[in-house]
Parts: sequence; C-alpha cells; structure tokens
Amino acid sequence: MANAPKTGYLPTLDGWRAIAILAAMLDHTAEYSSLRNYPMLASFTHTGPNGVSLFFAISGFLICSRLLEEERAFGQISLRGF
Repeated sequence: MANAPKTGYLPTLDGWRAIAILAAMLDHTAEYSSLRNYPMLASFTHTGPNGVSLFFAISGFLICSRLLEEERAFGQISLRGF
C-alpha cells in the first residue's frame, strides 16, 4: 500500500459528531413531546448536555490537532492564518 498524504481527516469523528447531534436533537424532541408524561422513559432521553459536551470535545480535539500539525510543519502557529 502506498503512503497516502496526511490530510488530518478522521472518518470516525463523523460518526461521533452524528451521535452528539442526535443526542441533542433527542433531548429537544423529548422535551416537547408526550414523553414528558412518562418520567421513567423521559429520563433516558435527557442526553442534550452530553451531546453538546461531546461535540465541543471533538471540536477542541480537531482544533488542537490542526494547530499542532501547523507547528510541526512550520515551527510556529499563525493564529491569523488559522
């Protein structure tokens, strides 16, 4: 297998982003639906804060990765260029 150029793209993160978005959407949907009448079931749908936290963690990981790649390649980080 030939060495492919590094692009920084991690397909796995697309799945994690989808999970984070679905968690937030589930939380909003459950809040405004008839699930409120079933507290036991509604407790399983309170996933919004975790989804948002996961999304921000992924974003932080990607931002840090890009900055570290730039520092490795050029010896410095240009915030203006970022």
